[in-house]
Amino acid sequence: TGTTTANVKGNWDVAGDVNVTAENKETFDLDTDTASASIAGGSGGGLSKNVTQAAHVNLDGAAVTTAGAQTVRAENVLNDASSMASAGYGFLGSTDATKLSASGTYTGDVSLTGATLTANGGGSTVTAATTGTHTTDNDINAGSIGVDEAVATTTNNLTYKNAVTLDGASVKTNGSTAGDVALAAYDATEASDTILADSEGVIAAVVT
Repeated sequence: TGTTTANVKGNWDVAGDVNVTAENKETFDLDTDTASASIAGGSGGGLSKNVTQAAHVNLDGAAVTTAGAQTVRAENVLNDASSMASAGYGFLGSTDATKLSASGTYTGDVSLTGATLTANGGGSTVTAATTGTHTTDNDINAGSIGVDEAVATTTNNLTYKNAVTLDGASVKTNGSTAGDVALAAYDATEASDTILADSEGVIAAVVT
């Protein structure tokens, strides 16, 4: 669980640019391998993770004037990989199984309630985002005639909550070098899930 918060209060008059950022960078490289520990009659393994990350930026009531650009950003960056490998062998009536579970809640929010942001050169960009990659790989290899089932189960439950709030706010750019005002709440994540139940002489191979 991680929470990062950036608070800006009062009046600011800056000769250059202003960058206000709350960012969580998450990296998981989880690997479980029970293949070498398989036993007759019922082998398997399990891997689970549950993560909560929050990035908050609060400029409520603040007045920020810059000669340059303004950037306000709350972001969670994912770089996650989970791998589960297992093997089994046995006899009629046995089941070999793997279970991989990955859960996470990611919150990015920017609050500008009652704030005044004025960029007199360059643009003004306000974003709340979740970005990055999330991969899972769940493999089971079962052999020997008579094993009833080889089952590989993967569950992914990822929740993204990104928001930009501008209740009563003023965000503007001025001057001959003024840029655009950009406001965005979004997620740009790439998910990759691989599930394999490989059987040799197994009555049933199941992936879920």
